[in-house]
Amino acid sequence: MSVQRLRWSALVAALLVLVIGFWASSHHVVVYLNGQTIELETTKLTVGGALAELGVSLEDQDELDPGSMAILREDMEVRLDRAIQYQIWVDGSVIEHRSGQRDPLLVLADVDIDLDDNDRLRVHGKMHDLANPFPFELNLNIEIERAAEILVRIDGEEMSILSSAQSIVELLSENGIVLFEGDDIQPGLETKLSSANLIRITRANNIDIRIGEEIISVRSIADTVGEVLASAGIALQGLDRSIPNADEAIPESGLIEVIRVQERVEMNTNVIPFSTEWQGDPNTEIDERSVIQPGQNGIRATSQRVLYENGTEISRVNEGEWVLSEPVTQISGFGTNVVVRTAIVDGVTIEYWRTLTLFATSYSPCRSGVEACLYYTALGDEVKKGIAAVYLSWWYAMGQHTVFVPGYGPAKISDNGAYPDGRPWIDLGYSDEDWVSWGDWVTVYFTTPIPPEHEILYLLPPR
Repeated sequence: MSVQRLRWSALVAALLVLVIGFWASSHHVVVYLNGQTIELETTKLTVGGALAELGVSLEDQDELDPGSMAILREDMEVRLDRAIQYQIWVDGSVIEHRSGQRDPLLVLADVDIDLDDNDRLRVHGKMHDLANPFPFELNLNIEIERAAEILVRIDGEEMSILSSAQSIVELLSENGIVLFEGDDIQPGLETKLSSANLIRITRANNIDIRIGEEIISVRSIADTVGEVLASAGIALQGLDRSIPNADEAIPESGLIEVIRVQERVEMNTNVIPFSTEWQGDPNTEIDERSVIQPGQNGIRATSQRVLYENGTEISRVNEGEWVLSEPVTQISGFGTNVVVRTAIVDGVTIEYWRTLTLFATSYSPCRSGVEACLYYTALGDEVKKGIAAVYLSWWYAMGQHTVFVPGYGPAKISDNGAYPDGRPWIDLGYSDEDWVSWGDWVTVYFTTPIPPEHEILYLLPPR
């Protein structure tokens, strides 16, 4: 054996030692499996061996980087994307496709599917952005939604929209079309676009409804006042009315006035005072009173129909009156029993049949309250001490009666006159020479003889 051959044999032996040593040593490898990170210490020589150690077998369309025959190195990174079974629904048919690709555009290009700008893609029913890779799943359900032309008419103005939205709600949201309270949309918001090529939107009008001092603002598409009120839950009842009337169109001002009308019948009662009848009572002494039959007030009822508009009284009409109970006349008795008594007054014993408390004044021929001097009474007696005057209504019955006045003495009622305030009154006569001023209450005694019955004024009349 030559020296050169020996040298090559030694080199090969050294390399075998290095290889055996390399195989016998372990390596740290990082494996990215469908987004999952696995760190592995392995003595395997190749990537395929490391994956086999993990129990992972490669299938067609799996994406492996680096390849399975690549020699492992310390801290080597291995990426394995398992092939995905795609079920792609497009244009009414389904395409089965298996690929390790997760880029949406590349996957669709593999099966010759082109997307327009407004087409959309869903993964398991959820919208998917084409800029994002598909999720790490072994089975994916892909739906391609082709854009369709939808006509949207808003208050008569039309616009054409190319959209792949599934519902009207999505279409409006994507195109910035806002619905306000009271707006009407046909068909309904949840309608699938596949069954609707025309969407009609009617904008509601702003309407103010005034009820008294309150103003209610609503939005409505109604044509008449009554329909607006109904949509606002405001009912016209009974005599209620609106301006304009319920069957009229919405006014240009947008203001509807509701007038709440109430009609009430008010019942009022008032007293009918009872009247009094007088009759002589022989069981009662003169100038005393008795009640033979008590009086009772009656009650009269009145009815009024009152009309209110928004709480304010508008009219009041009398509907009649009637007597609920008639008054009962009171029968009062005045005493007719004349009793003669005696008394000592101013040291004089007198016999009297009546006493009256009267306000006493005095007069004389030239002090009678008139400009002329009157020297004779109404009965023709000379005006001097011993005669007296009373009211005319009394004088007719008391003329010629005799009285005794304490502090004055006896007198004959012969004259008549009047006192300004109508109090019970007697005017004591004097001559001009001996006149004395009076102005006080006194007890006047009517002395015997008792006048004939027809001359006795049992019930003193008003002065």
